[in-house]
Amino acid sequence: MFEDLVHISPDAVIIADLSGTIMDASRQTLHLCGYKEKNELTGKSFFDIIAPESKAKAIIYLNKTLKEGITNKLEYTLLKKNGESFIGEISIVAVNGTNENETVFVAILRDVTDHKSAQDQLKKSIKEKESLLQEIHHRVKNNLQVISSILDMSRMRTNDSQANSLIKDAQSKIQTMAFIHSQLYRSERFDQIRMQDHINELVQYLRSVYTDQKNITCHLDISDVNLPLTQAIPCALVLNELISNAFKHAFKHRKHGTVEVTMNIFAEQVFLTVRDDGIGVSDGVNIYQTQSLGMKLVRNLVQKQLKGKFKMIRKKYTEFNIEFPALSQEGNDDKHHGG
Repeated sequence: MFEDLVHISPDAVIIADLSGTIMDASRQTLHLCGYKEKNELTGKSFFDIIAPESKAKAIIYLNKTLKEGITNKLEYTLLKKNGESFIGEISIVAVNGTNENETVFVAILRDVTDHKSAQDQLKKSIKEKESLLQEIHHRVKNNLQVISSILDMSRMRTNDSQANSLIKDAQSKIQTMAFIHSQLYRSERFDQIRMQDHINELVQYLRSVYTDQKNITCHLDISDVNLPLTQAIPCALVLNELISNAFKHAFKHRKHGTVEVTMNIFAEQVFLTVRDDGIGVSDGVNIYQTQSLGMKLVRNLVQKQLKGKFKMIRKKYTEFNIEFPALSQEGNDDKHHGG
């Protein structure tokens, strides 16, 4: 029964003694190694079918098999009778032989040359696509920065303070998206954005643009939150709007103040808070209904794109709290965003 099982096995089977001499071989072994008769292979050393570059490895793992009883799925370069080489995957087990106190090696071989070649081709293809994605993100970042520069030149050509303010706001939104593409270009991963790095970069930029000579202290408490691109961009635009509004409006007629940004994740929910100790939002402003461009943008981004909710707290400080479900994969985007 054992012989029948060995001979009908799709994998090649070799039985060798402790010296490595082949005692028996299945029909699949003969076919795999290019032999016609079993007696062409029996009596040979197991190392005769191992290519020179793999022999040292084979000796090490045969000794390991003798000590531990088994070694699984190790790759070697193997030789056929005609000298051709192929990649073989070998598992070896040490078992009791037919004679008392006799130990033999049973080796199971399979040709993984095609599989290995497909793997290598896949790795090469993935590497090429990663390089292409990097180049795309690099070009998107550059194009966004070109647009920002064009807007800057336009701003320099007008003395209209309202136009200047609108252009500056547009530039900050463009730069916010450019930061994300810049981070993706530098990252080894293209499916997620590390928000801690992005928020640090964003706050530094907005502070340089909007605070002028004011002494605004920024406190950041950002947990290790990674968001897919479909959430990272709207989240970054929300942050851009809330932080830039704090810098622009919260500290009018004041030379100093504090802005705090916190972000953490709990039970697959992202919690984001932007707080300032400035003059506060007027009691007459309803942020849930106001038609101001900034608040409309925040509402749309949070409710429609992030599928979340937000609220504002008016005390001695102004605080915006935002909560939305974290997507673990880009593929989940269809479910939450309607495709």
